[in-house]
Amino acid sequence: MLKNGIAYLARGNAKESLGDLNGACYDWRKAASLGEENGAIWVSQQCN
Repeated sequence: MLKNGIAYLARGNAKESLGDLNGACYDWRKAASLGEENGAIWVSQQCN
């Protein structure tokens, strides 16, 4: 499942670059739920 988490991180980063922070937060939360620590960190720093 870790590979899926990495994909969600990357998609979240792309959405953030496009100005879609809500979409990025959704993807980062999904990545975090799949075990990606960076997803959890980015959610805590950038998402409400």
